[in-house]
Amino acid sequence: VNLGANEVQIIETDTAVINEVQLVTTSTNPVHEVQEIVLSPPPGHLAPSSMMTYSLLLDTSLAGGSFQYSGRISATATASDGRNSVQEIIESMANVENGVVVTKSSDDNPDGGHTY
Repeated sequence: VNLGANEVQIIETDTAVINEVQLVTTSTNPVHEVQEIVLSPPPGHLAPSSMMTYSLLLDTSLAGGSFQYSGRISATATASDGRNSVQEIIESMANVENGVVVTKSSDDNPDGGHTY
């Protein structure tokens, strides 16, 4: 009588648990944001005058910043020349980083106003 193979084998493997660690690195080139301030004279005026003012509000609180008010800015303020320039006023706001560049369009808008 041939009973065939009667051998039973149990094979076990064992290893230490090693948690896999992966390092993922991402990068991007910074993109500077561009904003426009468009000033238009009120009806009946041909252009903004030095008696006219505007103000800017910048709310960065959702990104951990704050809510800042520029105060009054003359409608005829220069873009970047002097203490009362649009650039100096914006840079003095607590939630704005240095490096702001403000330029004024050399052409007036069709309504007589101008754009920074």
